[in-house]
Amino acid sequence: MYSLAAFFVNYQVDYGKLKEYGFIIENNEYIFNKQLNDNLTMKIIINKDISLYIFDRDFNDECLNYELSYLKNMWVNYVNDIKEKCFILVKYNNKQALEIDNYIKEKYKIDAEFMFSKFPHFGVYKINNKWFSMIMDIDYRLIDKNKSGQVYVINLKNDNVENLINEKGFYKAYHMNKKYWISICLDDEVDINKIFSLIDKSFELVYFLNKKQFSS
Repeated sequence: MYSLAAFFVNYQVDYGKLKEYGFIIENNEYIFNKQLNDNLTMKIIINKDISLYIFDRDFNDECLNYELSYLKNMWVNYVNDIKEKCFILVKYNNKQALEIDNYIKEKYKIDAEFMFSKFPHFGVYKINNKWFSMIMDIDYRLIDKNKSGQVYVINLKNDNVENLINEKGFYKAYHMNKKYWISICLDDEVDINKIFSLIDKSFELVYFLNKKQFSS
């Protein structure tokens, strides 16, 4: 068995589309079978997990090394096709985070990169391979010991950190240099237009610093 979880980070299944694609339902599992060649048969099972099985009829047994290039080339295209046709991309479960993602995409033509498989809703935004923004869902206590539960935050670079952290909803940055970065809670305490303005500021600081380093 080979777990396909890494292929579907931030993707939500559309069960109706699975049936249209050719999945069958057995024992509350969605199952897709495909003959890869004369000897190999692929089976994808979707329940609480997404698993891949490939069986070799010559040996009457399951293949063990799914990463072998010749084998992966056969199954990976089917997996990507299923993801495109039967799954929906869900970047964040937060209204302000989605508004920010749309703002950055429209203004700067930059998409989030989800680099951490253990943290599927950690989205990084880069200019010239340098981070200027990061959206995360974290334990509230990591930035405020008096609060609990999960909270979405955005990290931004700023040259006025000491003043901003005195405002409601602003904190010294989690997981970044606290001298130059801030964390803002995305719980509607801070007006979204103010956040947009601070995103622009962070972009400018990172862009011009990078440009200066490149030219020197």
